Amino acid sequence: MPSLPDEPWDAYLSDLDNNFVNYEDYSISGSAIGSITFWGVHAGCAPGAHSFEILFIDSVNNLTQTYNVTLTGTVLNPVYIGAYRLTEYVTQLTPPCTIANGYVRIAATGDGGCPFYWTSTNLGNGNNSLAGFVGGPYNQTAAELAFCLGQAPCVVDSLTYLLDSPGNAILRWYQNLPGVVTIWYTTDPNAVYPAGYSSSSIYYPAGNNSIGTNANFADNVRVVLTLDCTIAPPATAITPPQFLIIENDAGK
Repeated sequence: MPSLPDEPWDAYLSDLDNNFVNYEDYSISGSAIGSITFWGVHAGCAPGAHSFEILFIDSVNNLTQTYNVTLTGTVLNPVYIGAYRLTEYVTQLTPPCTIANGYVRIAATGDGGCPFYWTSTNLGNGNNSLAGFVGGPYNQTAAELAFCLGQAPCVVDSLTYLLDSPGNAILRWYQNLPGVVTIWYTTDPNAVYPAGYSSSSIYYPAGNNSIGTNANFADNVRVVLTLDCTIAPPATAITPPQFLIIENDAGK
């Protein structure tokens, strides 16, 4: 969250057309980043739609994810140093960002006559932002910059389980993010999930996925799928198997 008007406050130029940008570090756990909220002021122009380039950087593994967005922000009521009112911007990230640790750069683009100044916060992690001309070098500033990251939803749906050929069935589903799918299954009609269910956990990419199974217990099979979208796949992740053997749980 940004600093309040009665707290120490500043705003830092971060504008590609003015050849000067700011970077702030972050670290998250859990699923991918699905949204970002940030705050700042524009100098010399009225509120309205503004374009931004949002760049996430994993400098350790040399990875980047870039989002170019045009946003109409919400002008907030508090007045800073007697003259400035902050604008709050919110945007969804499509596809979600899967860089869990690194830096984010938020910079206006497309209107050099309306430079964007990214506002400071007093609620950071103790690591001040980096700033400099585009291309570097970048030097540490005297403040941390205000932004919030939102977790992307982790969803598995559209589950079907149908006979595919004599003795075989196929389980199909859709997942919006990559992650570990746990297939819970039982042939015991008295089982109440998760008690009495067997399970198999497999890492799958985002999208439509499927796995074959035996169908000799198909009339009694109950299936539940759960999805863990933690960003980093397990070190033991392998190519998903094509077939899952379902055992008869009714007698267990």
